[in-house]
This record gives sequence, C-alpha cells and structure tokens, in this order.
Amino acid sequence: MLFHITFPMEGIDVKKVLLLPFLSIPSGHHQAADTIAEYIRLIDADVRCEKLDILSYGFGTVESFISQFYLKWIHWIPGSYSWIYKNAAYRDAHRERRYLIYEILFLRLMQKLISDTTPDLIVCTHCLPSRLASLLKSRRLLSAPVVNVYTDFFINAVWGCEGIDYHFVPDLHMKQALITKGVAGARIFITGIPVHPHITESNNDRTAKGGRITALLTGGSQGAGMMKALIGKTRPDGNIHYKVLCGKNNRLFSHLIHENYPHVTPIPYIESKAQMNDLYDEADVILTKPGGITVSECIRKGKPIVVYHALPGQEEINLQYLRSLGIVIDWFDWHKEDIEEKITRILSDRNVAGGLQSNLSHYKSQMADREMLSAIRHVFNHS
Repeated sequence: MLFHITFPMEGIDVKKVLLLPFLSIPSGHHQAADTIAEYIRLIDADVRCEKLDILSYGFGTVESFISQFYLKWIHWIPGSYSWIYKNAAYRDAHRERRYLIYEILFLRLMQKLISDTTPDLIVCTHCLPSRLASLLKSRRLLSAPVVNVYTDFFINAVWGCEGIDYHFVPDLHMKQALITKGVAGARIFITGIPVHPHITESNNDRTAKGGRITALLTGGSQGAGMMKALIGKTRPDGNIHYKVLCGKNNRLFSHLIHENYPHVTPIPYIESKAQMNDLYDEADVILTKPGGITVSECIRKGKPIVVYHALPGQEEINLQYLRSLGIVIDWFDWHKEDIEEKITRILSDRNVAGGLQSNLSHYKSQMADREMLSAIRHVFNHS
C-alpha cells in the first residue's frame, strides 16, 4: 500500500523543511502541511519538518483574535466576505498584483522567521506565506527553494509565482493555468490536493453491500455548515443512518448527543487519518461542503459527493469548478425535498451514479503526471 513505500535518498542535502500554513485553526492548509510532512518522513525520516504560522510567530495572541474574527465573519456576514474575497483575491487572478499591506505587515517578519529557522526547503500551503517567500526570492533575499502546495481547485491572485521554484497542483487545468502565467511545465507537478497516505483507495460497489445506507455528513474541521438543520429534516425510522463529523463544533456534538436520534451517530473531532479512512470505507455517500481537502479525500475513495452547503469565497469557487467537471452533486435545496428519497435516488439511479463515477475516474486519470512521493523526491534531488 502507498504508505509503506520508501525511497533511498543518497546525497540528500535537505535536512530541515519549513512548512507554512496560515492561522492556527485546523484548516485545510494545516492538514496539507501535515500530509506533506508525513510524505517527507516516508522518504527520509531524518529530515526535520517544522510547521509555523507567521501570524502566531510575529504577533502571538493577536492571531487567536483574528482567527475567531474570521470564523465569525464568514458565518455572520457571508455575503461581505464572499464579495471581498472575489474582488481582492480572485477576480483577474491572472494579473500580477501588489499587496502592499501584506508586505508592510509581514515581509520583514518573514525574513526573521526564515533567519531563525534556517530551512533547506520551504513549503507554502497558504497563499500569504507564498507571496512573501516569492518576493524575498525575487529580491535575492532568500536562497532556499520554495514549493507552493495548493489546497483549492483554483489559484487566487495572492499566491506567489515569480520566485517560486516548484508547484504541486490538483490537476491538469491548474497546471495549464500556471504555464499560461509563464511557469515552466517541468516545475509543475500534478499531485492532487494533498491527501494523507492513510486515506486509501477503496471499492465503492454498493451492490455487494445492500441493506441500510450509511451517509457520512461533514462540515470540515470546524463542523461548519448547516448540519443541525439538515439532520432535523431526516427520518428517524428511515433506511439511512447518518454519521455526523462534528469537528470542533462542540455545540453540535452536544446537541446530537442530547437528542439521541436513533439514526444518527455524532462523532467528535478526529485526528487519526486511519480512523477517518475507516469512516469513509463504511459510507455509501458523503454529504459535505466543497473544501479542497475533504473533496480530494472523497475523490481518492471514489465516493459519491453531495454538496449541501458552501462557505463564502474559496468554497463557492471550488463548487463552480467541481460542478463543471460533473464529479459532485450540487444539492443546496435539500430543505425543499425528502432527504432520504433524494439520497436513495442518487445511489440507485444508474445514470446519476454511473455518470458521477465515470466523471470521477476521468478526473483521477489526470493525476498520472506525478504522485506526491515522486514529486517530493524530485524536489529533494534538485534542491
């Protein structure tokens, strides 16, 4: 299996890798960084991986306030966040922009962080540290190679490009977008959005399983979305059992424990990827938001993906792209339908289920360019 593969790495001069997500909340940027660190350990256990958030590093407790403000903003005033994100970071993303406020606040801090940690390789899983590292490289103030690891199905305008040495992208579409911006194709590796090696491919044949349907309902690490309302519309005496990943949403977990629904199993935040893999294996369908990591895990598992909600900004843009590929079902009007009837129809209709599986198989075939292990190996050998 994938996570037993190792490569002898004679002559590696990479001893320390600095992984740079942003903010301390357990977002997809952190999960991607952790996954990259796991792959590096499979290649060479002696390489030291250090994960740092530049905001926490430079401003301490202020980071916690900003993280909480961000979470409240996207839930209380989602329209404003969506508008600002699309206009500031997505619209005309092909054009090179200056973000002077980021340079003023963070560029010297980024220099200090790198001076303090002395990395041999820098891996950016968020656009802000990527922008800063790119600027430093372009000004010859940074010599260590830098890798962008993208965690959405598009590239926003904040990501650094000119000074970045390597790019790990989800698919051929994003590779072509970078080539259009002038990046050499040899520096772009199609790896998929990072999925932990403990999330393995599985057989998705329901015909052999039969019986009751298991739906895995998730709102990402924060337990965001409209899970409480959705569960409230399900049938306790129906043929679907819902396993609800509550993430860090303790209020949702406590609510579901208190209600003690016979057809619902609430699950608190899970750190173990092996346990998460088992939950995917047990599920017949995934009800989710279109976060890059979760969708990519579902793609690897070959599971039907039903999107019931999207957070403003990144997830809205992800959904547009995933919908165009035909690999997810967009179901925002679930509150107007019989949920059990809809899910059963999705799984039993050969045209719907077969179309999803066919589109998914076609999409996965694009990732034959380079797998994650070989991409990291290439970076190490050429650092």
